[in-house]
Amino acid sequence: MIEKSVLSTKAIIFYVIAAVMLGLGILFATPITKDLFGINFNLVTTGIILLIGGTWLLFPSIKKVQKNLRILLIVELFIVYLIAILGFILPEFVESLQQSAYSVNIWIGLLMIFHGIAHLVVERFSEKKLNIWLFLMYLVVIALGGLITDSKMIDITTLIIVVVVALFALIAGFIAFKAMKFPKVVKMVSKRIDISKEDSTTNTQKEEDQ
Repeated sequence: MIEKSVLSTKAIIFYVIAAVMLGLGILFATPITKDLFGINFNLVTTGIILLIGGTWLLFPSIKKVQKNLRILLIVELFIVYLIAILGFILPEFVESLQQSAYSVNIWIGLLMIFHGIAHLVVERFSEKKLNIWLFLMYLVVIALGGLITDSKMIDITTLIIVVVVALFALIAGFIAFKAMKFPKVVKMVSKRIDISKEDSTTNTQKEEDQ
């Protein structure tokens, strides 16, 4: 028996997850997910990302701001949940909601407008002085939200697909990078296997020499 370094079980699991995430990202970029089993998985995935992203980004901010300003961020989080569920997820499963559902542009545009206004107010009345670049950035977000809401020229659905595919690729890359950091484990391998491999290699070399 001899010692041989191999990937650990945890590293293999991480590589598999990275491959699955990359595969989902590639699948998301194809027309297949727009009508898979009668469901538009592009919209459902967008709704799930809004739920997770909104919770991840807003919850820490709610804890940090002054108590009298928390209500704004709580309302924003509620709106994110409302748009994610009623605008993206439920219409794919409830037929009555499909008929009354607004376009993706309207949902995203309204969310951007409220996000910009809420954070402008929070930053304005916070203890820290409002940064001019942050102020301009929120104004641009509000303006873009209004433009997206009222414009038929901007295809927000395609933009969402690009963002989601890039997000899946980034997550897959991050997980694969973490897997590379896991130390390899030592595994005992039968010496006979290695000897047979050496013999086959030697025979191959002899045949090539002849």
